[in-house]
Amino acid sequence: MKSLYLTPILFVLTFFMTVEFDGMALAVSAMQDSQSTSDNDAGDLELGPMQKIGPPVMQILNLKFDLDRKFIFVDQKSWGELDTPVPQGVNGPPLRITADPISKLFANVRKSGGMRSSSTSVSGGRKTMKTFGADLSCGISLSGDRFELRVDELTGPGRTLEVRCAEGTRVLLTGKNTLAMLNQTDVGIMGVLIDGEKVISDSASDYYVLSKKNPELHDKLSAIFRHAGVDLPLGVDEPAVKRVALRMLGSLYSTDLTKLSVLIEQLDAAEFSTREEASQEIESLFPSFEGAILKMLKSDELSIEARNRLKIIVKRTEEAQAGDRRAVDCVKANGLLTSTGYLIDLFEIAEEQSRSLLVRHLTQTTNQNFGDDFQKWKQWWGEKGD
Repeated sequence: MKSLYLTPILFVLTFFMTVEFDGMALAVSAMQDSQSTSDNDAGDLELGPMQKIGPPVMQILNLKFDLDRKFIFVDQKSWGELDTPVPQGVNGPPLRITADPISKLFANVRKSGGMRSSSTSVSGGRKTMKTFGADLSCGISLSGDRFELRVDELTGPGRTLEVRCAEGTRVLLTGKNTLAMLNQTDVGIMGVLIDGEKVISDSASDYYVLSKKNPELHDKLSAIFRHAGVDLPLGVDEPAVKRVALRMLGSLYSTDLTKLSVLIEQLDAAEFSTREEASQEIESLFPSFEGAILKMLKSDELSIEARNRLKIIVKRTEEAQAGDRRAVDCVKANGLLTSTGYLIDLFEIAEEQSRSLLVRHLTQTTNQNFGDDFQKWKQWWGEKGD
């Protein structure tokens, strides 16, 4: 009789175990197939407590590329004090609470992780911060140039994020059937991704060479780490890097300032449409006009209308470029503005104005002149070799 009751129970348990296994398999499969993940769209990657602290982790792990020593490091300059205004009633001035990014992360983990215990100690120049909660635990250790961070998810999906930074940097993320690692060694960078029994690994002299040698590994590591709140440096083939490279190339050349003077005059035109069109054109040419515009704003030569419009253009451009720091790092670290082959490839994405800029730059630097004929440039470079 017992077997008659146990059989349906076993069937139900087997069914739920199968569903759970399939769900995990789908999550791992999605992790393998994902090429990119935005901050607002986690895609099919597993969610968990670590997502609650993603922004402050990104703020701390401002990974940068050292152009001279050729390795990735955690930019400790970003750990300076930050001022946060707090409203204080109707008539009173706002108070400002000062906290560094690491302290903010620690407070965020305590709040988001359901804190059960917390401690901070300083001994022999070494500062240690630990917190343990229902969902998250976190340990941070600081000593001179050494920095160590460990965050554990105590509930599903149960991942662990470890970052160690001294002479080099190691970023390690482990989870269900998954290990992702970016490791700085004495001989270069090693990237490793293990999903179940599938292993993808590669090594290179530096991170940007790694991203170029093995874009599949780069994309998957970036997607997985970004989902845990870590933005890795960008690879040279990222659209943002190509866009920024064109913008930085434009800043090398001064556009005809006579044209800028005409556009500035149009900012004071009687017709609103004329003022708007002039603003839009100045904004589109801003990389070339940037130096001259900033100089004008420091003088008293501009009308109130022109000054206000130029300030709006500068502010809007700065906001648009705020997320491009990693792309700028990549362009500089890889010397992309001096890479003839890379610049030739940019013809495929360049708009009309950028194409003319590429032609001008390539003609001057190579003593060749194929106009904007991308195929001829590509053929010439292929025959010449990189």
